[in-house]
Amino acid sequence: MIIDPIQLFLCGGTIDKKYFPEREVFDFETTHIDQMLAQSRVSKEITFDTKCLFLKDSLDMTQEDRARVAHSCEQSPAKRILIMHGTSTMVETAKAISEKLDPSKTIVLFGAMLPYELIQSDALFNFGTALSTVQTCQPGIYITMNGKVWSHDQVVKNEIVANFESVNT
Repeated sequence: MIIDPIQLFLCGGTIDKKYFPEREVFDFETTHIDQMLAQSRVSKEITFDTKCLFLKDSLDMTQEDRARVAHSCEQSPAKRILIMHGTSTMVETAKAISEKLDPSKTIVLFGAMLPYELIQSDALFNFGTALSTVQTCQPGIYITMNGKVWSHDQVVKNEIVANFESVNT
């Protein structure tokens, strides 16, 4: 069974950061998505159209960046879209997308609290959850983190415990 192609937009975030010891910082060099796909052993029936919109820390994203993400989702012919994004402003980007949402599309944002390249990273787990969510959920906009799935308007990031939780928590 061939599954509908999945559009994968890359926006950066901690998930794609790399450590540069000479500068003692985490920053961007290139995306890790090819390694993530290979390590995940994603089925050949799943095809991706991968496009890097930008690699930024989500705290550095502007309203114009969010509009670009929303426009890219709107213009994509794909009915299933994954967005790899920083966790700090993921909810704000999801809201911007919701203002232009094609009601027939399923859009899932995900990220990681630790960069993919670190051994204890949650990146692959979050990617796997997002991949399952985009294939099984009804059309809408979702955020997936740490094995949980939320409608984009029912989740907040709790900065104190560095985790996502339901709005009603």
